[in-house]
Formats: sequence, C-alpha cells, structure tokens
Amino acid sequence: MNKRQTSILVRTLKVALAIASSVLVAASLDQLYRIYNTEFNVLTKIIGETGLRLGLSLFGFTLSLIGHWVVLGRKKGTVRPAQPVEVLLDTLGWIEVAPEEESAPPVIAVPAAEPSQDLDPEFPDQPPTQPSPLFSPRETEALLRSALENREKSFGPEHPKVVEALLNLGQLYESQQQPNEARPLYKRALSTLEAAQGPEHPAVARVLHLQGRLLVQQARMSEAEPLFQRALAIYEKHPQTPPADLAFLLNDIAELRHSQGLIDEATGLCRRALVIAQDVLGPDHIELANIYNNLAVCQEKKENPAEADSLYRRALEIGEKALGPLHPQLAKILRNLAGFQLARKNPDAAEMSYLRAIAALERSPSPAVLLTAQCVVELGDLYQSLRKWKNAGRLFEHALSLVQGVLEPNHSFTAAVNIKLGDVSQVRGEAMKAELLYRRGLSMLQKNLGANHPKVLAAHYRLAGFYELQGRHDKAAAYYQQLLDQQERVLEASHAELAETVYRLARQCEAQKNFSLAEACYHRTVSLLEKSQPPDPRQLGVAHCGLGGMYRFQGRFEEAESCYQKAAQLIEKTLGAYHVELAPALFGLGKTYHGMRKYKEALFHLEKTLAIQECKGDDPNALAQTWFAMACVLWESKQDEHQAIELARKAKAHFAASPAVPFQRDLAMIESWMRRIGLVGSSA
Repeated sequence: MNKRQTSILVRTLKVALAIASSVLVAASLDQLYRIYNTEFNVLTKIIGETGLRLGLSLFGFTLSLIGHWVVLGRKKGTVRPAQPVEVLLDTLGWIEVAPEEESAPPVIAVPAAEPSQDLDPEFPDQPPTQPSPLFSPRETEALLRSALENREKSFGPEHPKVVEALLNLGQLYESQQQPNEARPLYKRALSTLEAAQGPEHPAVARVLHLQGRLLVQQARMSEAEPLFQRALAIYEKHPQTPPADLAFLLNDIAELRHSQGLIDEATGLCRRALVIAQDVLGPDHIELANIYNNLAVCQEKKENPAEADSLYRRALEIGEKALGPLHPQLAKILRNLAGFQLARKNPDAAEMSYLRAIAALERSPSPAVLLTAQCVVELGDLYQSLRKWKNAGRLFEHALSLVQGVLEPNHSFTAAVNIKLGDVSQVRGEAMKAELLYRRGLSMLQKNLGANHPKVLAAHYRLAGFYELQGRHDKAAAYYQQLLDQQERVLEASHAELAETVYRLARQCEAQKNFSLAEACYHRTVSLLEKSQPPDPRQLGVAHCGLGGMYRFQGRFEEAESCYQKAAQLIEKTLGAYHVELAPALFGLGKTYHGMRKYKEALFHLEKTLAIQECKGDDPNALAQTWFAMACVLWESKQDEHQAIELARKAKAHFAASPAVPFQRDLAMIESWMRRIGLVGSSA
C-alpha cells in the first residue's frame, strides 16, 4: 500500500470518529490501531465490518471500494517493490556497501566527525533514523485507551464486548516491552470471558495463550507452561477452535520445549503446527515463517545442518515476500540464521544477518528492546572474536543504553553486558574502566542471583583474572580465595573447576613469594585432577608445569626438571609430539636446563618449542618469550652472540608494542639484560 492509499484509509476512519456514536467511536478507534498493526488484506475485511456496524450504507460501500482498490493494486503489482537489502542497509547508515565488482565484506561506517585510520572502524554514535509511523506509540495508546473507555461507558466494565479493547491495549503494551502494564489487562480480560463464556471456551484459551507468551518474553518459563497447557487442552477438545489459533499455540509451546532442552518434543510440535497452518493459511502466509524458523532451530540442535539451512531460507523467503527485507518480524529469523552461520564458520554472512536484524528492529516504531539488545550483543561478540575491539565496545555500550530503564536495575543480562564491556576495556588498556565494569557486573549478579549461582562464580573468576593480569596479586588472591570458598560449598570435592581455582590461587601466592602456600596449592591441584573422573591429562600437565615453574624460580632445578618431564609425557601421550599445548612444558625444560648450565639441552628444548609455536600459530607473546630465552642461552654459551642480540631485539620490539602489564614486565627484563651485556642507547 502506498502513502496515498494509507492516507485515504486513515482520513476515512477519522470521519467515522467524528460522526459516530460512542459505541461506534470505540469500533473506529480499534480499526485505527489495526491499521498500525495488521496486514492490509485482513484490514479490508475489518473495514467492511465497520461500515456495516455504522449502518451507513454509502460509507460502507465507499470503504469496500477502497478495500478492493488496495487488494487489486497489490495483485496487479502496483505496490512499490522492495529495495535491495544492501541499499536499505546503506540508507540506514549502519554499513558502507562496497561496489558489487569489489565483492568486499560490509564495513561499519566511520562518523565523519571522528576520522580514523584504524583497521577497526567504529559504529556511528547515533542509531539509524526511524521511519515515521502513522501514529506514534503515545497516540496509539491514547486511541486504544479512548476505545476502552467508550466501551466501558456503553456496556459496563465487565461486558464481553470490552474484552477486545482490553486485548488490543494489552498487546500494544506487550509490543512496547511494558509487561507490567499488559498483565492486568490480560488478567481482567480472562476473568471477564470466564464469567461470560465459561472456563472452557476457545476465547478463554486465546487469552491464556497471550498471558503465557508474555511470561515467556520475561523468561518466566515455569509460570508460562501451565497457561499454555490449559489453553491447549481447551483448544483440543472444543469443536469451535480456530485451527490457526491452535497452530500458533503449538508453535509457542515448541519454543518453550526448546528452551527446556526437549528438542524432539519441540520438533514434533513444530511439525504439527506446520501441517495445520499450511492447511488453513496456505503455504506462503507470514505466520508460517515463525514455524519454519523454530523448526530450523530444532534441526540445528539435532545436528542436521542441511535441513536447518533449508528451513531458515524458507522462513526468510516467506517473510521477505510478505513484509519486505527489513521488517521487524524478520529479526528473530535473522538472529537465529546468524547464529547458525557463525556455527558453520561463516562470520561474514553472520555479520550481515545480525546487521539486518538490528536495522529492522531499530526501524520499528515500537522496537522489541530486549531482542534488539540481544542481537546487538551477539554482533558485539562476533566482532570481539575477530579482534575488532572498537566495534565490539560500541555495540556493548549501545546494548546497555537500550535496556536502561526497561530491565530491572540488577538484571543478569545487564550484568553480563557490563562484564563483556569490561573484557573489551581490558584489552584496550583501559584498566580503571574495566575494573569498574567487572565489579559492577559482579555486584548486579550477586544481588539478582545470590552468592553461589554459577554466573556469580564466573564473574568472580573474571575479576580475579583481571587483577592477575594487572599484576595486583594480592587482590587476585583475595578474589580467588572468595571464589574457592563459594565453590567448596556448591561443587563436589573433585570438581575440575575447583582444581582450576586452586591452581590460580597457587600462582598468586607464588607471585607474592609465599612459596609454602603456593606449593601446597599446586599439590592440591594435582591431587584434585588425579581424582576427577575422567582425569584430564592436559590440565594435569598444566598443573605440573606450574609447580615446575615455582621450583625453577627457587633454584630447585632437579625438582623442576621432574615436574616438566611429567607434564611433557602426559601431553605428548595424549596429543602428540608436536601439539601446541606441549610447548609450555618444553619451554620450562629449556629454561630449567639453562639454569643448570646445560646449554645444549636447553637450546634443544627451546628450538623445539619455537618450531611448534611457529608452525601452530601459537600465542605471539609466548613466541617472543621463547626468542628471549634462546637469546640468553646463545649469549651465555657463546654459541652465536649476533643471533642472540637479534632475537632479544625482536622480543623487545614485540613487548614494547603491548600495553598489557605482564608484558611490560617482560619488556623491563629484556631491557635490563641488554644493559647488563652492554647494549645501551641507540644500539639497543
């Protein structure tokens, strides 16, 4: 429908408002809302009913002509075709679209006011401009409230004819993420229908379905399930049940079952809903897109990627054909498709799907705030995995601004985004900001979930790890000890997570030169891992490497050698002689033999370490540490002083470019060594 057709419909209904009685006013107000929220092929039928209700034959005839004009216009192709997705996205300002011949991936547009030469371009500060709807959300609310008040005055507050107005207003609040406003309206509609129609009428089931759906949106699954089950029981035994309503309910129950991990049951419900909906609505109705989407999610969980991909494509095809490429109703499908594409190692396609979902949601006059924020965060996670830290940070900040005032102050989603933003700030060298965000996220989770919840324990671990990387070992040890105390109350005595925390605590004690406590913690870590079922050789190898490192630092080289050899044997037996996880044990042996002045053995193990790291693409920081270790051995053994200097310079250049605190200590150690051997000033 073009703007002229829409304008005529709106003006016509406004005339009806001016000339109708209070009852008819309520009916017309309902229709104004439905223009805002309903497909126009359904609207033409509603308009005809309104004309008959008005009793103005000419008015009704005129509306019917307009309705046929709209339908015929759509059938003849007079509606303006949808623009290509790339053009629409470019219009929104979210991405710069590369020319087709370049086949370049989309790039986030950099604001003109902040030019950047960075390879990680930034998001614009402001979200895309919203299209102007027929009515603003506030105007729509006022219209529906007026309709409700007029019906209450005409029929009384408990009359069944008030129910439709209650449900319209409730669904508006639901779409605006105002569940506390929608809930009492649904409750009142339910009590009115139960009194008028009885508790087993399909109209009652419809309201139960709406109540359950509202609870699902709030992640209150246990409360939603009995409402869905009662609605299903009514629909299945009542002969007047609308088949489409049954299909929609089955689809929503399938979503609930999926969230509970009951994938086979969810798949069966989706297939049943699909058969009913296809029979009643036809193969290309927009509601089938939601069913195909849920069925695709189930097939993805069942590891049927080919079928999942086909179902996602079918869902998107139906949605785009009915609504256009950037309609808000497509966002859920696009989000699930993006996750599927990411799992299939296709980040470029996933990025485009997330961008489309976000753009569609941001264009909506009443955006689903939580869904928008979830898409934004997941795209931020994608950029974080690609080391596009600025983009990730901007997205996490945008997600927090979206949910501010919508979610409870200590909601776990808000806490999780704070922690993610802390990760980005830490990588970008913003230590004070990262600490604030980590502490805020932890505090939110503690208030919302309690001290022993797994998410709280994970946040404790993240904050302790931050202090460890910052070299604040006293703070890190305190948080690891708190975490350990909480884990001992909720985990089994041989749990692997318990062993990991004890190992981390050992490292902090060692850094503070509390060697007796560190040694006790290392031995406890080994004991816990040996008792775990099944024992993990890699984790055992890491624990032996930690203990060996402490012995080496103390000059207890024979004990260190034994620990490193145990670690190397465990990892090599499990993963092979050239696995990247073998490198730390070999590096430790090389450093130990260096301390024992066994330069030949030291160089042998360090060269093997370097070969593994260079071949397997290991951590570049570990590679630089190996360069410096080899430099020390080559210099002291007098084997190749020139190569020693070159390796030391390479290591120094690497660590000089890193802002992280631990690597600054590496840099200081290299510079001290260079001064000691006489490499000072420009020669260094």
